[in-house]
Amino acid sequence: MLHNIQAVLPQVDRLFLTLNQFEHVPDEIAGNERIVTVIPDDDLLDVGKFHFQPDPDDLIFTMDDDLVYPADYVAHMLSFTEHMDFDTTLIGLHGLSPDAEAPSGWKYYHFRRGMKSIRGVTRLGTGVALMKGTTYPPLAAMRGAEGYVDIRFAQWQIAQGNLMWTVPRTRGWVKGNVPDELQKYSLTERYLFRPTPQHQAETRKLLQTTAANDGFRYFQWKKLHRSGG
Repeated sequence: MLHNIQAVLPQVDRLFLTLNQFEHVPDEIAGNERIVTVIPDDDLLDVGKFHFQPDPDDLIFTMDDDLVYPADYVAHMLSFTEHMDFDTTLIGLHGLSPDAEAPSGWKYYHFRRGMKSIRGVTRLGTGVALMKGTTYPPLAAMRGAEGYVDIRFAQWQIAQGNLMWTVPRTRGWVKGNVPDELQKYSLTERYLFRPTPQHQAETRKLLQTTAANDGFRYFQWKKLHRSGG
């Protein structure tokens, strides 16, 4: 976690941390005026990313502590805000689209893989996402989805009429930092591959609720809607 803080803090105005299962704020960051921390009573897992309430015009990067973010991460992601309407749009590096032929039901645009175009998706990975305060969901809407918050997050965005896009990047630009021998303890292993009945039910519902822009390239979508299609 501390390594990520050192990498990310120079790139942002303020850093908000949900310290799940901590008893106190680490000495290394205590007292830093640019770091806002909360230690929740319950372990919020991945839902902890949504503990804070931003202003509508804030730009928020949601991140995970098991990823390594490069020094140009924020600058690269912000470059897309210049030509996209972020009041109702959000972007990320890890996108999924429903795919009936895939064993999991999903086609993956994985964050570790390179991508050359902006593509619409039904689901974004919230560990590598950028959104405005207007598209940042309230904590109450995410509670109960601990361990599978990306599913609930996607449902909420679609219900609000917001559009999710995965954006270009080079292969391996963002990396994972969990050693192979510890993968079995990761959130993915503990929850995503061992879903609860509620998790399964919400996933099935999402697979039946394809986003309006899913599969479109961004400029195709813009051209279609400019022409009134």
